[in-house]
Parts: sequence; structure tokens; C-alpha cells
Amino acid sequence: GAPFDFYLMKDFVSQAKKLPDYKMYIFLNAWRMDAATRAAIAAKVRKNNAVAVWNYAPGYIDADSKDRFSLDSMNALTGFTFTAQNITGAQAFQWKNKSHPISRFAADPIISQTVGVTFGVTNADKVLATTASGSGALAVKGLKNWRSVYSEIPLTSELLLGLCDYAGV
Repeated sequence: GAPFDFYLMKDFVSQAKKLPDYKMYIFLNAWRMDAATRAAIAAKVRKNNAVAVWNYAPGYIDADSKDRFSLDSMNALTGFTFTAQNITGAQAFQWKNKSHPISRFAADPIISQTVGVTFGVTNADKVLATTASGSGALAVKGLKNWRSVYSEIPLTSELLLGLCDYAGV
């Protein structure tokens, strides 16, 4: 096992100085965010070669712009550039790199629930899995002093194990 803590998004703003530094941060439901929260999260995760793991639609709803949907907000938060498309039916993903520490334990096949809008990464350093349209569904990007991982794929225990290995947890 790995030690872990749970925090609310508002804790990154209101308790920023009290939050310890971690090797990995996982953001599961970070869909709606304002600029203050994005800045507080950036100040916390963008140092010490930490790994930030973003699931599904991080920052997609911009709370400062009357809850407008924004791929630019997602980019500013994660460091990735995204595309969006509406889908019907279950989303199928394809492995592109099963030898990476993150994906090496993951099982086949990868099928996700229907979500309506799907996101793909277009500027990753490494794409570990793709959507049916070929864009990055599980992607890694090294940035100055931190690493960003985006996953459209639900985080299974195998992916969590790989993420822990990748982050040095």
C-alpha cells in the first residue's frame, strides 16, 4: 500500500500553507475550477518533480466565466493541449505503450463508460493509450519541475500501481 490523504479542492486555496508536499497528486473530479484554485494547485504541484494525475475533464468548466466550457482552462491547469468530441456508446481505448511504468500492469481491453464528451491530448511527450480517433487518452508530459499525467481511462488498481511506481511513491 501507499500512504494517502484526501483534500477538498477548496483546501488548496484556504489551507495551502498547511498542505504537505507529496510525490503524486490525483485529481479525480476537478471539472469545475476558478482561477484562484488553478493558481493554488499550480503552486503546490509544480515543484519537486511531483506528478499531477488528471482524470477525465480537469478544469473544463471555468467558474470565472459563468461556467463556460473551456479547453484553454484545461490546458492552463494540466500543461496539455486537448481536443473534445461528442461520443455515443462506450468509449474503447487502445494501448500504444505497455512497457511504460504507468501502463505495464494494466489489463486489456480498455473500455470506458459512455460520457458524452471525450477529450484527447495532442501534445504529450508519451502517449500510452489512445481514443478510437487516435488522440491521447493516457498521456505523460514532463514540464519544468513537475510531471503531468492525463487519463481519460478510469483509474484501475493496476494503473494506480503504475502511477505510484512512476511517481516514486
